[in-house]
Amino acid sequence: ARKNTQKTLLSNGAEYLSGPDPDDLLDQGYTDANGEFQLSGGTAELTPIDPVFKVYHDCDDGIKPGSRKVKFALPKSYITNGKTPKKTFDIGVLNLETIFAKEEREMIVSRMRRGGINADYMDADKSGSSEENQ
Repeated sequence: ARKNTQKTLLSNGAEYLSGPDPDDLLDQGYTDANGEFQLSGGTAELTPIDPVFKVYHDCDDGIKPGSRKVKFALPKSYITNGKTPKKTFDIGVLNLETIFAKEEREMIVSRMRRGGINADYMDADKSGSSEENQ
């Protein structure tokens, strides 16, 4: 695994879903110096959740704009009622040089959060134009 690869865990598979139960960001983070990471999250939902693990990276990508994005649906057997998980899902080792079926590209922009902390967010309009996002 590569260093500084961003990982995101959302509660439902559809991105930018509108309606009574939109996606919730459950957790996000980066790989450590060893390429390892750990994510967890919880939410109160009106409907059952379908957690999706997303990896944003630039491995074997040259200088193309945006990041490669790979999505993995997590097995329902790892969803737990309550705050303490019953088991942990180990996604194993991923070779991100692999070109995954249904792989996408996404522009990621940096925006300021409350309190002045920088964070990376997906560009909601997916326009890909860096001029619009500044």
